[in-house]
Amino acid sequence: GIFLNIKVGLFSMVFTVLCTATCIVQLSNDNRTDWKIGQNTMTYMFVAWFAYYILEILNPNNVMEAWNINIMPYAFIPLICAFVIPLVIRTKKDIELLARLMRAEAESDGDMGMLLVGNVCVNRILANCHDFKNINTIPSMVYQSPGGFEAVQFDYFYQRARDNEIRLAKRVINGERFEPATTALWFYDPFQPSCPAQFWGQWNSGRYGDHCFYIPLESEHCYD
Repeated sequence: GIFLNIKVGLFSMVFTVLCTATCIVQLSNDNRTDWKIGQNTMTYMFVAWFAYYILEILNPNNVMEAWNINIMPYAFIPLICAFVIPLVIRTKKDIELLARLMRAEAESDGDMGMLLVGNVCVNRILANCHDFKNINTIPSMVYQSPGGFEAVQFDYFYQRARDNEIRLAKRVINGERFEPATTALWFYDPFQPSCPAQFWGQWNSGRYGDHCFYIPLESEHCYD
């Protein structure tokens, strides 16, 4: 019975390591993942506990069968949970936050309109110019003030994101870009048939639905 438990314990450890590695790879593919969130007090506590558990191997009174069985539930899994779960939860919340903003700003323009607004949102995080130099997360982009989005002032923005809107948000987060918002940092509704050629010195890149989109000058090196 003991040896069966040891084998089950080793198998579950390998399985957990593979699942954790897959999760971390997925988070690594998103350059907006804030790894500092995983470096929390609980993570440090379980790192210390895990180190102590490893050092127990040197204890002459240690029962290795019990050590093998208990390392997973009492040391390894708590450490993984302390680091990974805050990252996953934050990533999910950020996606929903972006989805809500895309809907609130451009639902009337359909899926493509929301994707274009999503491009502008992501571009503001990537850009290193103008008022966006310190914007490096989805929450800081959404709630930027001044210079942020008017939609956050209205109740509709705070309603739960629907599945389609979440799918659209994931598409722009994963790198899909669409003209005329490929490098755009601004958009607005001019309430007239045509778009002004410039908006605060920035050139119009095109229009979709109600919104005109504007791109930074190449000389500003926003994406260098």
